[in-house]
Amino acid sequence: MFLHHLKAAISLAVFTSAFIACNTNSSTEPAQGESSAAVSSSSSVEESANSSSNTKFSSSYLDLISSSSGTISSSSIMTIPPEDAITGSFTDERDGQTYKTVTIGNQTWMAQNLNYADSSATGLPNLYRHISCYDQSPDSCAKYGHLYDWAGAMNFESDKNSVSDSVHQGACPNGWHIPKVEEWNTLFDAIGGINNAYLLKSRTDWIEDGAGIDAYGFSILPAGQIYYTGYTDNRLATSFWTPENESKSLSYPYLITFSRGNNAAKESTLKEYAYSVRCLKNDN
Repeated sequence: MFLHHLKAAISLAVFTSAFIACNTNSSTEPAQGESSAAVSSSSSVEESANSSSNTKFSSSYLDLISSSSGTISSSSIMTIPPEDAITGSFTDERDGQTYKTVTIGNQTWMAQNLNYADSSATGLPNLYRHISCYDQSPDSCAKYGHLYDWAGAMNFESDKNSVSDSVHQGACPNGWHIPKVEEWNTLFDAIGGINNAYLLKSRTDWIEDGAGIDAYGFSILPAGQIYYTGYTDNRLATSFWTPENESKSLSYPYLITFSRGNNAAKESTLKEYAYSVRCLKNDN
């Protein structure tokens, strides 16, 4: 945790220049692809469901952000088989972008990363200087969605705010919200546990043993992140914001991270860094 404090001053300057340089009014449609992540765990999983061939993946794992953040709950039984996933689409009325969706059990997720960027008064003014495309490239946003710092993802004026509502919309469209760790746990339980997280990752774009088999059409791509060193980890990892923080401090929000190997991890980070957003549909 001391390392987080040491890096905070450096990160602020890096992010300010990155967000100013980005065209935050782009309206690029997300690609028909996926998203990404980082990993910590201990076992490899063999997949035999809904795949052209059984594939055994490497059990090498990489924890990119926090080595003491703990693990997400897991189960050993796949409660929702891939053939029961229901795909669809959703159009964001704010900018007309259409996203793939997938329903797994009683949850409906966007199957692409959020790419909303309108920071005008009629959109989300809190996004100004809080979002960026990887390497400031519109093509990256079209493929991976935007990268948001914590204030941008939560739609707050600054990172001094805290989440108080039980369902937090953040930068997501109306009727959708930023998923909590518990809601990610529900997803992992449905696919047989955290050890099966590779079932949610795309087959393509990953390097260094990062590819999954995308059994459910959840299509997680390795979007990378903006860290204290700048843009990093594209094609290696991806992380998704949650609205929750470490219980002892509001300064270190939780992420769900995917990287090499089969698993995913819950990690903590600094609010100045930038990661992806996946939106979850509100319960009816």
